[in-house]
This record gives sequence, C-alpha cells and structure tokens, in this order.
Amino acid sequence: MSSSAEKTECGQILYFCKIDIQACFDTINQQLLMDTIEQFLQKPEYLIRKFGLIKKKRLEFKRAATDSNNFTNFHDYVSELDDIGESIFVDSVNYQFESKDKIMKLLETHLLNHTIKIGKRCFKQNQGIPQGSILSTLLCK
Repeated sequence: MSSSAEKTECGQILYFCKIDIQACFDTINQQLLMDTIEQFLQKPEYLIRKFGLIKKKRLEFKRAATDSNNFTNFHDYVSELDDIGESIFVDSVNYQFESKDKIMKLLETHLLNHTIKIGKRCFKQNQGIPQGSILSTLLCK
C-alpha cells in the first residue's frame, strides 16, 4: 500500500491511497457482484458506439455505452467528451443497441458459468471471478 497527500490551488489537502488487495479475484462474491451490476445498469437499453481516436500520434479504438434514449450524432457526442485536446476522432458508424437483460445474461454467463480444467477434470468456479479476462480487470477497478 502507498499513500500521498497534495495541496490543491485552494489550499485544500487531498489524500491518495493505492491498495493491492490480496486474492481479490478469488474472493469476490459472485451474486453480490451481479446484484451490484444490475443496480448500476439503470436503463432498459444502451447504445454502444465504436470509434477510433488519434491522440499524440497514437491510434486507439474505443467503445462507449450510453443510454439509448439519449442518441446524439457523433459530432455532438464527441463535443461533450472531456480532455479531447488535439485529437482526431473517426466514427466507425458501428452503433449497436443492447438491452439490459442481454447485458445481464452475458455477464451471468461469463461470471457464473466459468469452468476450470485441471488435468482431465473440469470444475465450476463457485467463488470469485475468472482471472485473465478484460472484464474481470474492469470489475475490480
């Protein structure tokens, strides 16, 4: 664990703490995680945009999910982003609508139906979440 403190321009002290939780992926309660995600996903449907971003001579591919009822054209969407600086955005015109139910089913399949093969035997993971998945890293932030 490491920590630090910094003063803001207003003189207010901000404290920062970085913690490494031992066996984090292994000990997560699967059902509690699913319940938390379900509460977080408030809207019945989401719009997923895919686009390219060129910033500081580096090309990145991005995805962003927003409430499908707040559909805006790409220019307006990009204008609302923070810290766009000297960036070039390339709309891939790949918009996908996903329902909350489908998102929850995909997460359930990924998190609650994970099997591990050891030798010739397969075991269902009953506690924790799969390691090595980009989704697992995202859920532990």
